[in-house]
Parts: sequence; structure tokens; C-alpha cells
Amino acid sequence: LAQIVLNEPAPHLQLRAIKEAGFEELAKLCYLERQAHAQTPHDVRHPAIHFQSMEHFSDVELGTILEETYIGSLDCPNLHGVRPVEDIIEGHRMTTTYQPAFWFIGSVDRSPACVLLLNPNGDDLELAYVGVVPSQRERGVAHRCLAKTIQIAQHDDFQRITLVVDKANDPANKLYAKWNFVTTQSRHAFMQKLC
Repeated sequence: LAQIVLNEPAPHLQLRAIKEAGFEELAKLCYLERQAHAQTPHDVRHPAIHFQSMEHFSDVELGTILEETYIGSLDCPNLHGVRPVEDIIEGHRMTTTYQPAFWFIGSVDRSPACVLLLNPNGDDLELAYVGVVPSQRERGVAHRCLAKTIQIAQHDDFQRITLVVDKANDPANKLYAKWNFVTTQSRHAFMQKLC
């Protein structure tokens, strides 16, 4: 898989050349951040979730739950099924120094409900991925994942929490706005399958 990411606004001729080279638009990406100690919403209901770090799971277990969170997901849907889940996990690991204590699987009533992948990066804590299994959506699980992220950021003295989201993913964008994330940059992402 080949990818190109361009800052917005991208020059028209550059966009045309990329498309003529066989790349398809993957998504318009919004880069968001919030201060770790910014105000958090108080009117959010969320279930009790038991989070366990990757120190307690194998990659196979993570991959199984990760694939379930992709079902019906609105975040970069053109990318679903393009890469094996093992490559996706490895891709997340390669962005920074992997620390299994910051990667979590969350359970509700002993059933896997979500995946939360955080990557420390200097003063920032990157929220690399949050995904909820279909049976637990619209129950406040994503809100609980953000609360957990903020708790960790504050406890470990990170200054900011950063993330990237598909601009077309309205539910995710509304969620992040409620938690006081602001857009710092927008970019176009393109992909081409190589084999």
C-alpha cells in the first residue's frame, strides 16, 4: 500500500497528478489536539469499563477485537480490509516507541468492548486509535475511552493529547468537539494498492 498525505489546501495540479498516477482519495484528515488539563464535559454518561493493557494480551487477541471495531466504522472506510490486521498493529507500533502499558482493551461485563491505543510522544500523548465493537456503540464507551486517555495524560504529566480523525466521520468529530479538541491542521490522504 502506498500513501500520500498533502497539507490543505493542496494545489489543484498536484491533486490531479496524484489521481492520474492511480491514487484514490482515502480521506480528508483533521489533526486535533487539546490541553491535557482542559475542561472535560460533566454531563456524559458512560458505562463501567475494565481496561487492561497489552501486557495481558497477545497480538492475536488484539487483532481479533480490532477487526471487530472496524465493522461499520466511519473512520477511513476505504482502508478497511486493505491490509492484514497484523500489518495495522505493526504500523501503530512503528509511529513511536511502542509501550504496551499505553495500549488497552476495554471490557464491559467481561466482554470485549473497545480498543484504545495511546502513544507517548514527548510532551504529547497521541490517541492513535479508539474503536468500539458494534454491540457497544452509542452507549458511552467512546466517552469513557476519552476520559481514560485524559486521566493518563494528567497522571503522567503530558501537556497535550493529539489525534487524527477522518473529516467525514461526523459522530467522531462531535465526540472530540464535546471533549474540547480543536483542529490544528487539515490534510488530504491518498492511497494506492500495490498488489
